[in-house]
Amino acid sequence: MILPFCMVDSGKLFYLGTWYEIKSTKPYFEDGQRCIKADYKFDTTTGIFVTNSTGFDSVNKTVSRVQFAKSYDQDNVFTAKYFLGSGYYLTTQYWVVDTDYNNYALVVSCNDLFGLASSRDVWILSRKPTLDDDIVTNLVAELDTVGIHGSKLGDMIQNC
Repeated sequence: MILPFCMVDSGKLFYLGTWYEIKSTKPYFEDGQRCIKADYKFDTTTGIFVTNSTGFDSVNKTVSRVQFAKSYDQDNVFTAKYFLGSGYYLTTQYWVVDTDYNNYALVVSCNDLFGLASSRDVWILSRKPTLDDDIVTNLVAELDTVGIHGSKLGDMIQNC
């Protein structure tokens, strides 16, 4: 089931707020990090989502990324631009495949790498630093519907 990225009800955007990474395919820009979480906010003047992602590296140094996202015509799809430093950006697309807005979200990113290859990344997110094992199991099983095997997922350490 594919659900809207940001369901609007009485002016409230439900996907906004803090999400903790529980499992992922460990994309290169998260290498060696732990305690990753993202805080989604919406700028009403520009119509752009702003996310501040933070985590800690192996020497307990805070790692922060800021991304800017613009929604597509589809409610569950958005494009994000990450600042990598030295004037370089990574642009990617995200699909929110499943969410209940209050507890969990399953997010998939599929990207073409300059026509040479493609990459697929997955994140299982939670509103808290932990997520019930039954929910995680169901979300991992759901990945088959988008052609990704759950065995490629690693746990995110959330001990901060």
